[in-house]
Amino acid sequence: MKLSGKLLRLAPKLLMLTSLPFALASETTIHPANKKVVLDGFGDDWRDLEGAPKLEPFKGAQLQLSHDHKHLLILASVPNPSHQPLPHDRMVIEIHWEKGGKSLAPYLHWEVGLNQQGKVDGENSVQIPAAVRHDLINGRTTYECAAPLSALPWNYKELSINLQLWDESSTESPVAEWVKLPFRMNEFTKSQEAAGRILSETDFENLTPVHAHELLTKTIPSIGNTRSGASAFQRALSRTDYSGVDKAKALARFLHMNPENPSAHSLILSLFRSRLGSLGWEKSLNVVKAVSQSAKVPREQVYDGIRGHYGTKPDLIVQGWQVVGPFPFEEGINQRFTKLPPDQRTITLKEKYTIDGKKLSWKPVELTKNRCDIRKSLSTEEHGKAFAVTWVNSGKSQTAALEFKANSPAKLWINGQHIRIPTQSRDEVPIQLNQGWNQILVETDSVTTGKQSGSGTWEFQMLLLHPLGMGKVPAMSMFGQ
Repeated sequence: MKLSGKLLRLAPKLLMLTSLPFALASETTIHPANKKVVLDGFGDDWRDLEGAPKLEPFKGAQLQLSHDHKHLLILASVPNPSHQPLPHDRMVIEIHWEKGGKSLAPYLHWEVGLNQQGKVDGENSVQIPAAVRHDLINGRTTYECAAPLSALPWNYKELSINLQLWDESSTESPVAEWVKLPFRMNEFTKSQEAAGRILSETDFENLTPVHAHELLTKTIPSIGNTRSGASAFQRALSRTDYSGVDKAKALARFLHMNPENPSAHSLILSLFRSRLGSLGWEKSLNVVKAVSQSAKVPREQVYDGIRGHYGTKPDLIVQGWQVVGPFPFEEGINQRFTKLPPDQRTITLKEKYTIDGKKLSWKPVELTKNRCDIRKSLSTEEHGKAFAVTWVNSGKSQTAALEFKANSPAKLWINGQHIRIPTQSRDEVPIQLNQGWNQILVETDSVTTGKQSGSGTWEFQMLLLHPLGMGKVPAMSMFGQ
């Protein structure tokens, strides 16, 4: 279940335990899970995991860490002789790391527990799947969760975790605590380490075609599900004497064997380029589409692989924007008007809004370096909220990929439906376009959120692309074109 909302806290229980922080001076190495871990709160899957050390700080409290190339897997349990876990029982996680000599801590935070209905609930900086279970027979409460590795920088240094277990009695200190536990994620299982050593000792720059072929067929397949495996595969492939067709076939075989490889996007790009010279753009894209579908490569990986070829071309940028504002930040703003733009199913651009005796109307948006410049368009140094609207005309009902870049908080609606704003680099959101005109509405805040003076920049940019990153959305035009 995805975590949402806030934990509810009840009166303290009778159980009293003393907290003892637990920290390791040495780094704990975590190997990938050698089998699938199901988040059910039982913890049975963890018993035979390789490279998932048990860390017991005190009186049977236990922490285990593992990963599956997509998630950092966490299991924590604590003795709990009560008949059932109450809503105040919870696990709090912080992940810290150092990058470029500077500590960015805490960067990620999760809080996992149960609400009054007995359902998993909590607070989090990134949504995660989680499970909580209370074992009446053995008197333990167990927490399991999977934190996405995509929320962590791949080139992190000195990664560490803080984890606390609380119950009703622990109002001032947790019943168990791990403090800045340093760990490193080894991408190889223990059975893959021999192949990993071979690759680390290989001189790829002076690799002969014969040796490259041996690596591709004998060594690399055993670590094909890792980043290093994908990188070694591409480096070895570049040293072979394969034809373009044979290279494409080798890439297709690798993707069919390892569709979940974390670097599949790079392989998709290599596949595209291997056929580009002889087939051209359209047929090369058809090859990528056919291979990715038959291999069941995740859509996000295909998108990231192809996306880089298109950059920020003008025909991908959503245009024809109109803007109105600024409106005050206060939460009670809705009471001052009959309707604000998000409350209007259809916007005609004829609407007028009055605030403190001043009438606001829609204005064309001016662009600065292909970005919607809100401050320039409104001709104001004031701070507040603004609303921007435009329309795109789709020749058919279809899915598109939306990218959004802004230097201030924003919200987005497509045809009146609230849409999640992409928040990470290379992130995109699939959206549904209806046949005909589709209304796109953005609410955007000025940079300083009204608390400081000075103009600053107030801009955003939106792009719409083919759902697999393959250029423009087919059969689509924009307002004003």
